[in-house]
Amino acid sequence: MWKPSIYDISVSWFNRYTPVSEASATQMLRTGYGFPSSPLDPLAFALTPDIVLLYWKLPARPNAPILEIKYMISQLSATQISPSAIGAQQFEGANYAIMPTDVVSCLSNPCSAKISNLRPSTEYKFWVRAIHESHLNMQFVDDAEGSSVEASVRTKDIAGTLHLDNIIGTAVVLRYIENVLMVLQVRDPTIAGSYRHVLNRLQTSLTGKAGE
Repeated sequence: MWKPSIYDISVSWFNRYTPVSEASATQMLRTGYGFPSSPLDPLAFALTPDIVLLYWKLPARPNAPILEIKYMISQLSATQISPSAIGAQQFEGANYAIMPTDVVSCLSNPCSAKISNLRPSTEYKFWVRAIHESHLNMQFVDDAEGSSVEASVRTKDIAGTLHLDNIIGTAVVLRYIENVLMVLQVRDPTIAGSYRHVLNRLQTSLTGKAGE
């Protein structure tokens, strides 16, 4: 049978001594229970250099109560040969969960999850897969229709890094190394100047504390 489809089923009986009996009343049978369609409209948003927020909508055909539908997230980057499943932090009404889990839940649109520990300045692709809770422990499940289209995003660049340059009796000297990609992308001297202003204040503060 095809899934999901609607069939009208009736039953009749016979044997070698009697003709086929009259068919029973027709009953409707819908196949596909536990095999949701794909999540809709996935969208990835880079929040920080190592965090991405992923959004999607509920499947058009959950084929089960929404409470029983779970979501698994896969990612692919330039360093990977094929997509791999990752943990995600579930959205819990007002905040995201502290710890990531292999599957997340969603009861209403829009659905969301937070993905952490990513590489900065890196292109990522994400997929959301809807899966019935009864299939979570199965090694192989024929549910290719439950995977969404990809959502692409590039994580944010790091403006620069601070490195310890020297320590003397009255001061700590830090060296600020700008991210070349960030400088080329911004092309705004006022932003670079604001970075230097913050660094100057930081160096003054550290020097004062060292002299105390």
